[in-house]
Amino acid sequence: SPSSSSSSSSSIVDVPTEPIAGMRPGTSGLRKKVEVWQGVDDESNANYVENFIQSLLDTAVSNNGGDMLDTVIVAGDGRYFNDEAMQIICRVLAGNGVSNVWVPRGGIMSTPAVSAAIRT
Repeated sequence: SPSSSSSSSSSIVDVPTEPIAGMRPGTSGLRKKVEVWQGVDDESNANYVENFIQSLLDTAVSNNGGDMLDTVIVAGDGRYFNDEAMQIICRVLAGNGVSNVWVPRGGIMSTPAVSAAIRT
């Protein structure tokens, strides 16, 4: 059965942003070096994860009639920076008012498992 954790008090911070060159996901996602995701390779890539997730949320909200999503699954394949990225993503989701965030144990979930979860 799913477990829940208590939330702590946090403040929401608006961070000004601009589009980042080359941030165009395809059918296999957004393939970039870890240093790009971490924003350490170039100052223009600061807040790369936050920018990418916010752009996905903005698109999803637009496609959802202007309503914020109720539930989002946050998972990865366990590669380097996976844990840190998932924490950043959860903070961005919380800041946008997403009410339910599903994170699998260990943060690892295959694409077929995600597909099964969203279809049930």
